[in-house]
Amino acid sequence: MQTSLFPDRFRILSGSGLKTIAMVAMLIDHTAHSFQKLLKQYLFTMFNIRFTPYILLRGVGRIAFPIFCFLLAEGFRHTRSKPRYALNLLIFAILSEIPFNIVHDGVLAYPNQNVFFTLLLGFLGMWVISRIREVPRSACLGLAGLGVLALLLQPGIPIYGPVALIALGLFAALIHESAPLRGALILIGLGIIALLLKCDYDWKGYLLILLTYLLGEHPMVQCLSGVTLLSWPGGVACAYPLMNLYNGKRGYIHGPVLKYAFYLFYPVHLTIIWLVHLKTLGY
Repeated sequence: MQTSLFPDRFRILSGSGLKTIAMVAMLIDHTAHSFQKLLKQYLFTMFNIRFTPYILLRGVGRIAFPIFCFLLAEGFRHTRSKPRYALNLLIFAILSEIPFNIVHDGVLAYPNQNVFFTLLLGFLGMWVISRIREVPRSACLGLAGLGVLALLLQPGIPIYGPVALIALGLFAALIHESAPLRGALILIGLGIIALLLKCDYDWKGYLLILLTYLLGEHPMVQCLSGVTLLSWPGGVACAYPLMNLYNGKRGYIHGPVLKYAFYLFYPVHLTIIWLVHLKTLGY
């Protein structure tokens, strides 16, 4: 359960309000990243940091990911169908991969994976935690199977990652009468997958999702975990007062049309940024 530092009368942001703030911050962040060569003008110095438009805009953009972690944890708690929620994350992770690749490196084969993969792994991790005392052996075997798949499909990656997945999965499946230990091993395995896939925010993003879920009743510790794990701590810290203004209501983004428009915003805005970059800078 999520608690707030503020009295109820100050909690004015719905889930939709938080989503809107996070989307705007993400748009600012990705725009600054794509046009950083145009945003290097010196503005002022503070705390021995030379501030430029790029630094300021990226700082604002750091608000987005902690809020998305928070919304994912809330969505996990309230969804009526966890399998459907996970499937939606997987579908949009796949749909977003090409826009993510081209906006970051102008190529289709960029080695990192978009943030939907991070959110999916975090969602699966929360699912394991919520059922830690009844984790089936089939889930452990599935983890080992992912390690085998990684070896077959990505022969060039360091072998220790897939081997670790296989070993964890098989060891967890062989454990008798210890579902919590099986669950813990699967959580470690999901973190290894985040590292292997080079997901956006990598294992730190995955871990932050789990901590956001587990620390719902401790908002100050939530904030400390985000500032510790992520870069640009000043911008990250600004996300947490906004999260504490959450009133527990869904807000204006409801129904399938607006729901999927929220998901589509990610690949669509990346594509638009790339097209504008291509048109204005020629590459």
